[in-house]
Amino acid sequence: MIPYPDLELTMEQQFKLRQFADAAEHAPRDVLIKVCSELQRQNFMLNNTVLNLVKNWDHEADTKRASTD
Repeated sequence: MIPYPDLELTMEQQFKLRQFADAAEHAPRDVLIKVCSELQRQNFMLNNTVLNLVKNWDHEADTKRASTD
């Protein structure tokens, strides 16, 4: 069984988000545009990686394993 996604942030993750938000308030517009662009690029790469993992998952082995359990 595939686990549900964990949508809760850790205390450290919340702290880092707050640090970023505080720094963004004083950052120049061109820096914010660059950061957002790079974050979107990383998001696309992560999405492509997850999709590739799911697409190439060995479903047949999982089916055989589940039927023998």
